[in-house]
Amino acid sequence: MRISPKLFLAMALLFPATRVFAQARASALPEEGGSLSLEDKAGQLLMISIDAAEVAKATTAVAHGVGGIQLQWGSYSLEDTRRLTEELQRGALENSARIPLFIATDYEGGSVYVPTTLGLAELPTNMMLGAADDENNTASLFYLAGRELRRAGINMVFGPVLDVNTNPRNPIIGVRAISGTPELVSKIGAAVLNGFRTGGIMAVGKHFPGHGAAEADSHKLLPVINLTPADLEKYHLPPFKAAIGLKVPFIMTAHILIPALDAKNPATLSKPVIMDLLKNKLGFSGLVIT
Repeated sequence: MRISPKLFLAMALLFPATRVFAQARASALPEEGGSLSLEDKAGQLLMISIDAAEVAKATTAVAHGVGGIQLQWGSYSLEDTRRLTEELQRGALENSARIPLFIATDYEGGSVYVPTTLGLAELPTNMMLGAADDENNTASLFYLAGRELRRAGINMVFGPVLDVNTNPRNPIIGVRAISGTPELVSKIGAAVLNGFRTGGIMAVGKHFPGHGAAEADSHKLLPVINLTPADLEKYHLPPFKAAIGLKVPFIMTAHILIPALDAKNPATLSKPVIMDLLKNKLGFSGLVIT
């Protein structure tokens, strides 16, 4: 596996992973983990998305030392999902790195319904969670969801959504947001995070530094969000600050351009956003993922 120096440096900026992977999987790392080859270290920075029908594709990637798998469409059977995750983890322990996989899925409820095909229960939308405004029951719900994820062999979730939906024309966040107020997003987002954590699942807060003011779908276009640093500080950063205070292990970036922070690069590729704001100013010491 050949990786260009520029690509490796870009990945190293986004995923300062040697230390973080060691923390997240310390109990499973081999004693010789510190002497991994450059190729193995680079592979640990990568996560691929697969459907349950793409087992051959996944096992080949795992054999080459990929660090994570995102599960998408399944067979609507939790037992099949479990067999797949067990096969993938066996492959990870047989490659040259011998480090267990991060196995993740988008399990945030509502319009993101793919996990139902993995044999997982449907969750309410985040907007419904915000409307209920019940920390205890929200934490209990996501604890139980976490236990089901563990049964399926999944150890990471791309959630909670920490975006504050301040733009009613937002085409991609909408009901995926808990609320339009940072206080409620912070409170219920913390309950989701704590529920998953108690259930044994690694949570990924998203989409930093906040996707709630967008007017375009960042899966298709690059939204330009003209917020001032003061607007970000008041409305969009508080839920991320709360999650960082709770030691959220991962934060996912937003594919958005905020000229007030970086006029050239989207947040996912931005040193001012990732290093200067998220890591240095807010003190996040976990893994940044996209």
